[in-house]
Amino acid sequence: MMHFGNKSRECESELGINADMKNNNNKLLDTIKYNIDKLAASSSNILKLIKQYDKKMTVIMSIGYNSLQLLLTSSEFVETANNWLVNTRNNLKLLIRKNRELKLNIAGCIEKIHETQTKHAAICEEIEYWKFMCTLNQMDLYEVNSIFYDRQLWNESRQYDSYWNSEYAGTYSNDMYRIFHCIETNSIEDALDIVKSIETPDTEDLSTHATLIEKVAKRFYEEELYAHCLNLLNQVLKYRRTVYGDEHLIISTTLVCLALAYNGLGDHIKAPEVVYEALSIFVKQQINNPKMKSTLARQYYFIGQMFVKWSFPKEGVKLMQLAVNILNCLLPKEENQWLDIVIHISRICNDNGYPDDAMALSTEIVDYFNEKQHSLQSERRHTIYEIAFAHQLAMCSNQAINLSDYRMPEPVQMSLRHKNALQEIVIAFADRYEFKAAQIVESYLNTCSKSLLCLGDVSSPTYKHSLSVSSSPKANRLARTVQPKLINTLKGSEPEKKGITVYGGCRI
Repeated sequence: MMHFGNKSRECESELGINADMKNNNNKLLDTIKYNIDKLAASSSNILKLIKQYDKKMTVIMSIGYNSLQLLLTSSEFVETANNWLVNTRNNLKLLIRKNRELKLNIAGCIEKIHETQTKHAAICEEIEYWKFMCTLNQMDLYEVNSIFYDRQLWNESRQYDSYWNSEYAGTYSNDMYRIFHCIETNSIEDALDIVKSIETPDTEDLSTHATLIEKVAKRFYEEELYAHCLNLLNQVLKYRRTVYGDEHLIISTTLVCLALAYNGLGDHIKAPEVVYEALSIFVKQQINNPKMKSTLARQYYFIGQMFVKWSFPKEGVKLMQLAVNILNCLLPKEENQWLDIVIHISRICNDNGYPDDAMALSTEIVDYFNEKQHSLQSERRHTIYEIAFAHQLAMCSNQAINLSDYRMPEPVQMSLRHKNALQEIVIAFADRYEFKAAQIVESYLNTCSKSLLCLGDVSSPTYKHSLSVSSSPKANRLARTVQPKLINTLKGSEPEKKGITVYGGCRI
């Protein structure tokens, strides 16, 4: 029973357990059903969400596709725009470069226009200048009476050849004739052979022998056979130094001829050296003998002409100015030579583009004659160049000038040198394009010429009577510019002048 009871209790407990399990299973089934229902509801919601998401994804994909298409289109547009921008920049750079080139061309054209205008103005001035010069040349006053000739220097040694022997020279007259004939027929070697065949004499006739050889050298020089001329002159110099020594004046004249030969050969270094060696001898002789001042002045003048002919105008004018300074101290005795040299220097200045210096020198001569005519300062009148310059300033300056104080003077008697000085003043005015002043002086010269009051020689009795009021004009005269007081009054300061050099207190 116990066992049966236990069995029944076990069955009951099992049944209870089964019932619990069944209840639990039912609950679990209910829970599962609930969860399934809930899951089904969630699934339906998920399906709905999936459908919504699918729609959204479709929209998003459509949007993405459209965005991609837009991006591609935008990239193509950007690339196109970038290419267009690059091309535009390149075109802009090209246009900028062309614009700069165009500006440069325009600036060049403007510069050429200004240059053409300047040239046109200069040509107009040149035309006016040459037109004026043509009318000036019709006056037939501009005589070249101071042209440099080489023969003047070749003949200088004659006056110093104190040992000349005519008898000795006569014995070789036939040989000299043959030599000259050979040179004329271009038989140079034969001429040199004849010269070599002449025996060298003793010291007594050596000077004459040197002079004969010098004549042959001169003939070679005239035929432009400078090498043969140089060789013969070296022999002449050797013989004369043997006879006269190293510091005789004939040595100096021989050295000058030697310089001519060097210049003919184109040795422009040796030629001036030889010339200055010759000048040093002249200076030493002048110191020992003060009476030789006029001779020294003449040598300065001749050698100065040499330098001008050799295209050394500055050096030439320096030496010629030394001659002027020496002759200043010898006035009025050396009046003619002083006037000729000053006029010649003035002409050289005009020819070499120094019109201010030519003006200063020529006005010095005009003032010289004016002082001779009006010895007292109270009687001094304005010269024609001062009057002309005043009229020029009145035309070009804004300041008022009382031209009643600068009236045209009456025609006066003039020497040829006085006229030549005025002629240089006219040319100097024209070179500075001061045509009003040039025309006034030129018309005054015309008036004097037409009135037949101009005399050809300063030594004319009438001329001496009319201009010899003052017989001793001041010495050591210095070249000066045109009326500096007048310039200072009208312009405030004297304009800077173009000059060759400053020597001995004289600006030339």
